[in-house]
Amino acid sequence: MPSGEVRDAIETLASQGEFGPTVHPVHLRVASHVGALFLDLANSRGQVVEITAGGWEVVTDPPVRFVRPPGMRPLPVPVRGGTIEDLRPFLNITDQDSWVLFVGALLAAFSPTGPHFILVLQGEQASAKSTTARVFRRLVDPARSPLRAPPRNQRDLLVAAKHSWIVCLDNISLISDRLSDALCRLSTGGGFSTRTLYTDQDETVLDACRPVVLTGIADLATRGDLRDRAITLDMEPIAAERRRTEADLWVAFEKVRPMILGAICDALACALRQVDEVSVDQLPRMADAARWISAAEVALAWTPGTFAAAYTRNRRESLAQARDDSPLVGPILALIESGPWSGPANELLARLGELASAAERADPDWPKTPRKLTAELKRLNPALRDAGLEWLRLRRTGTARLHRITRLEAASSPADAVTTTDTSGAVVPDDGDAEDDGSEASGSNRHPASGVK
Repeated sequence: MPSGEVRDAIETLASQGEFGPTVHPVHLRVASHVGALFLDLANSRGQVVEITAGGWEVVTDPPVRFVRPPGMRPLPVPVRGGTIEDLRPFLNITDQDSWVLFVGALLAAFSPTGPHFILVLQGEQASAKSTTARVFRRLVDPARSPLRAPPRNQRDLLVAAKHSWIVCLDNISLISDRLSDALCRLSTGGGFSTRTLYTDQDETVLDACRPVVLTGIADLATRGDLRDRAITLDMEPIAAERRRTEADLWVAFEKVRPMILGAICDALACALRQVDEVSVDQLPRMADAARWISAAEVALAWTPGTFAAAYTRNRRESLAQARDDSPLVGPILALIESGPWSGPANELLARLGELASAAERADPDWPKTPRKLTAELKRLNPALRDAGLEWLRLRRTGTARLHRITRLEAASSPADAVTTTDTSGAVVPDDGDAEDDGSEASGSNRHPASGVK
């Protein structure tokens, strides 16, 4: 127990720190200040990498403050002269698109403000999903416990995000709707509020925007809003002749990790230098992240547009997977074989039920009510649009609110349809505020896009 004088001094200093005239924001692992990017190495010497458009250097007196939770581990001091290709031997990634997308997600993870991609690593056993996630984490935000089990609730997810720059959830079997929504908010920035423990009226607000890595065997990004924020890589099993022990892998990785980090710093400096000059055609949902990565392509020795092309192909594959997974797509295609269809939701559900097979109607995702049908069509519409189809929800006429499904080449803007352009650039029908056919809620589960210029 400290003496009275020491205790008084501690209380005085604590009071000055909490209520003094100067308040400094604190950051976790990365920060930005006056056009520069700062990466906390979190070592005992207090070293931080200052990255500007002109290059990077290691400093010990940055103009920003960092907090270092107990589970945080240090990054190595970066070394010049390496290339991003030094990373490739440590990943079970064989095709070029997956390599480009992995590096892109890696660079996006260093953005201090986001939005950040959700990197989904999926595939059968022995495809090095967890090892790949650990490599990602060791290059951005090493931690005592690099991989976590799925959280029990969104509060646990936000608490994990407050103490770690990257959230890595390993070996996920299923993503619930609640967890999917929470991951979306975490990727593009969002919060969670709850009553402060042991109080009646105080509120605690947790807010974070973090890179996310998910690993699992089955398809994980099944909901449209999660799929829009995800980069999904299908991992192949490692051939027997390519296997190596983890001990050998990590020893070799640690030898080149400083050079890989130096190459990443070179790319980040290039991104700061070029980002305002980059123009990406048809900006995707994660527009800021896409522009950031595209701005670094010169330093990576990539042809301009390399990431955008790979990302577009990845998104189209994801949309195709959404169509394959939905029991509604087959009946919808059969419905419009003879031309556009329009009618109230209850008639649409009945007609689709007539065209569906017994297996499709028995699918757990088959909607049982007009309200559920509208919710599923909202989520499925981007995948339908990618296949040349479009669903529109029209103005209420009389007692019914009509739905229209048509092929895009035959689609026109009907006079009775109110459409708006959301921030992702997609044309969506106005939801209104009335129920459909007396049984359908009109609320939207759509999430706003982030950062689209």
